[in-house]
Order: sequence, then C-alpha cells, then structure tokens
Amino acid sequence: MEAVLEALKAAIEGGYFDDSRSASLSTVADALGCTTATAYTHLRKAERTVILAAIGSSRRC
Repeated sequence: MEAVLEALKAAIEGGYFDDSRSASLSTVADALGCTTATAYTHLRKAERTVILAAIGSSRRC
C-alpha cells in the first residue's frame, strides 16, 4: 500500500490531477522510478480506495 500512496503523492504534487493536467503518467512514473504500467496500476488502486471511501463502501480493494 505504501507504493500506492507514494504514487498518489507524486501525481498530486506533479499536477496529474489538475484541471490542466500539468503532469503525464510518464512524469509520475519517472518520479517513482518505475514503468508507466506500474504507475498506472498504483494510481488506479489509489483512485479506487478513495472512491470507495467517499461513497462509504465496505468493499475491499
């Protein structure tokens, strides 16, 4: 789960979730030192966790 949190932090700090999306997935991957596929997987897991928490779901990630 630590890698997922690091990916989310790198994406937020880099501007990946900004309206103008100032960072690409490649930028996030570079910040993490991993492939874009790995960064994508980490971000999807983070998004799922946040969304499930927001809607109050007890489904596990």
